[in-house]
Amino acid sequence: MKYIVLLFFIGMQFLHSQSSELKQADSLALEKKFDSEVALRLKILQEMEDTTSTSYKVQKYKVEYAKYHLATSDEAKFDHLKKSAEILRKLDNVDVEERIHIEKEYFIAIQNLLKVPEAEETLLSLKDFLLEQEETEEIQEELVYVYLELGRFYLYVRNYSATEKYLLKSYALSKQVYGRNSEETAETANLLAIAYSYINMGEVLKYADEALEIYETIRPDNLLVLFQQYFDNYQIYRYYEEKEKINVLYEKINDYYKEHQHTPEFTTLRTIDYNILNPGKSMYYYLRLQHQLSKGNLEEAQHSFDEFIKLMLSGKKRYTQI
Repeated sequence: MKYIVLLFFIGMQFLHSQSSELKQADSLALEKKFDSEVALRLKILQEMEDTTSTSYKVQKYKVEYAKYHLATSDEAKFDHLKKSAEILRKLDNVDVEERIHIEKEYFIAIQNLLKVPEAEETLLSLKDFLLEQEETEEIQEELVYVYLELGRFYLYVRNYSATEKYLLKSYALSKQVYGRNSEETAETANLLAIAYSYINMGEVLKYADEALEIYETIRPDNLLVLFQQYFDNYQIYRYYEEKEKINVLYEKINDYYKEHQHTPEFTTLRTIDYNILNPGKSMYYYLRLQHQLSKGNLEEAQHSFDEFIKLMLSGKKRYTQI
């Protein structure tokens, strides 16, 4: 009997020791001491006998996630996130917020490396996981994001029926969750306008106008968001020969540019599409060039062209997109 008690006592000590190490590893993760975290979790894994247990798999996933933070190349980061996500997807009773966070980080890594098959797989996996959860506001917000990104993805690969399906889902749910006058609804409406230029030209103006109306109402903190929408709608109005709308919008664009041309957030911000050129000035002078040419004002058009060219003459750069 005393041997049984002794074995029980030793077992309890081991469990207490392991529990303490798990807490320490989680603490190291919060402190972003990833080298120490990896070393400790690998020690914990060596001490675990059941390699098929949930506890073992959780530690494996956390090791890969810590290694992701330590990786220096995009490919290495992607590999560790992939392994982490694959383990998480097979776990039962996983922490919902944790799963969502990892899947979204993995998706961003996929985008950076333009890995198309993995992008679709990750978004669909996250969608299915979210639909299995209780319908809370937080889950609905995540679904707005996933539907939007699925729509964007299928637009990229030219699957237009899937594009329309998911963008409409995002649009409807966004209005329900965030309200009509929100950046989320406006972003989806704008993407719908772009998508319908490939699917149904009759719907383009409807969604482009709605996106612009929302942005003008809410005035996003990022000054380029509304200006970009002005630019996009101007191109759409030109295509549809909406002359009255063009003239009204052109005056708004001039007023907006004059108001913000010396605002640092407007003049210094760079975006993915404009990582070298100044986006505000580039769009403005390009648009002025278009407008003056359409009016036959060649002198004004030449001035706008000269100003646009000046933006490109600052050292040897590769301008892949303007």
